[in-house]
Amino acid sequence: MGNINQTILPLPPSSLSVYYYRRQLAGHAARALSEVSISKDGDIDTQLGVFGVSISQLDDGAIDHIAFATDIAVYLIEVGGNARGDGALDRVFQKFLGSTTTVLAGFGMPRISLRLRHNLGYHVRGVDLSTLFSSSTSAWRPSKVVQKLCAIDNTFRVDSLWHENDQEGSVEKLCLRAWISAKVGRSEVARVPIENVRKVDTRHVRKDILSCLGTLLQQTDVLARAAPRVTHSEHESYDFNKDGKMKLQNSRYKTRVRVSKQSYVEVVSRTGKVYQGEAVRAKGKTTEIAFRQGISEASDISSVHIVGLDEPTPAEKARDTLLLRVLKDEDKLLDADFVRYLWFRTREDEQILLYPSPDFTGSTHSNALKPYVRHLNDSQARVVTAMTSNDPIVIVHGPPGTGKTTTISSAAEVWSKMYSLPVWIIGHSNVSVKNIAEKLLKRDVDFKLIVSKEFYVEWHEHIYEKITARLIRTDELPDNVLGMSRLIGSSTVILSTLGLLSNAALESNGLFRVVSVERLVIDEASQINVFEYMHIFHKFRRSLVKVCFFGDSKQCDTTIWSGEGKNSTKYLRH
Repeated sequence: MGNINQTILPLPPSSLSVYYYRRQLAGHAARALSEVSISKDGDIDTQLGVFGVSISQLDDGAIDHIAFATDIAVYLIEVGGNARGDGALDRVFQKFLGSTTTVLAGFGMPRISLRLRHNLGYHVRGVDLSTLFSSSTSAWRPSKVVQKLCAIDNTFRVDSLWHENDQEGSVEKLCLRAWISAKVGRSEVARVPIENVRKVDTRHVRKDILSCLGTLLQQTDVLARAAPRVTHSEHESYDFNKDGKMKLQNSRYKTRVRVSKQSYVEVVSRTGKVYQGEAVRAKGKTTEIAFRQGISEASDISSVHIVGLDEPTPAEKARDTLLLRVLKDEDKLLDADFVRYLWFRTREDEQILLYPSPDFTGSTHSNALKPYVRHLNDSQARVVTAMTSNDPIVIVHGPPGTGKTTTISSAAEVWSKMYSLPVWIIGHSNVSVKNIAEKLLKRDVDFKLIVSKEFYVEWHEHIYEKITARLIRTDELPDNVLGMSRLIGSSTVILSTLGLLSNAALESNGLFRVVSVERLVIDEASQINVFEYMHIFHKFRRSLVKVCFFGDSKQCDTTIWSGEGKNSTKYLRH
């Protein structure tokens, strides 16, 4: 047994008791926790039966520690990548994780439950605190939840705790995360929501799907853990406003100081003094930084660093929302054809992929394409034929210089001019999408390109000079379907990044009703985390009929789909 001092919140206790257990003795921890949940009359108390939970991991993604907490103590289990327990004793631990009488409560519970299930092989049931007080599936930060419960204004340090991939591997931070979760879950304000909310439960999901999700999530976590936690910000100049806030002029887009609750800013003077602050506003190249302690306007700044993580991308938020709904049994992954095609194919799916309906295939279709493929070489023309056929999935390999951009624009021209069919073209980067847009302009294809205000204003306006008339900034999008329809006009081809396609705002303002996502072309497909495709395919499951993946032959692996239909995989050659 040990103790951890608690100064993160102005709440008792100031010192937390910590009970340590090896993995083989996790059952003893489960028994101790279960005993704590028993009220004086011998029944399980609904408040006492709520336990905070948090996890940490090793570099290979295996679980390192699991922390369970009450509002006064933490029970810490050292896993160290060892999934095996000790016979009958471990069955007590197994029963505790999936209990329907006690409740595990954590921020990001879908992720915690999947990681525990994948590493230990046991089912997990719990409550996601991030969405407990939210009217939708959008997540609240831990700091916002704590503010609601405790009426505390300064909770900056709370969010800084909340990343299980923390490179320091701090057991103290892990314990504090579990304890804060317990404080929230055991509060009087949380009693009714926890009793009524639909629980996250891995038993809602089929075994092979759990295995797949667990593997994808672990791979994602390994990549996230490898990302740097300190970034040197390159800046041109700075000054201070009347409120003492620094106005920093960033000089490079990739290293700019962004507004993020998952990071803070360190400004170092030439005398070595360090000032910590938080980015509170950003516009174009200018970021406004508020400091926790006063900083002198006369300070000679030596360097600026961002410590921590960027905000989750729209794609990451959408992925987490889907996992939450699936684990609460509010959505079924297998309802989406393209999720099944890529990860969980049935025999019927195999038949569809191998023998697509012949409506658009054959010599008639090939002859009709001739005016649109005359400028292409043979391999490019064959790819366009495959893309515009009824094959549901097309994977295209081609090394740099083989004309992938030209081929994509030619297929879009066919869909637009021959059939007036809607198509979305997305990429990993804004630049790749911009290059395709310029090709479409040369082919006189009616299209619109959507770009984020953050990327465009003061940073990249110059690269869009040729296509300004076709460009729509995200801050210019109407908030209603009628306005959106007028803005899009007759265009049936829409271009954006994956992040923008994942943005919930595009759905709420009716863009997908104006131009439905029926055909999806993905450039730089191998540079996108494969897990991020899943929510896209599920989101558009009622409209999506075609997906075309484009990538470098050394990057885009055909194992993304192992079908052997005649158009399943195409190669572009010089």
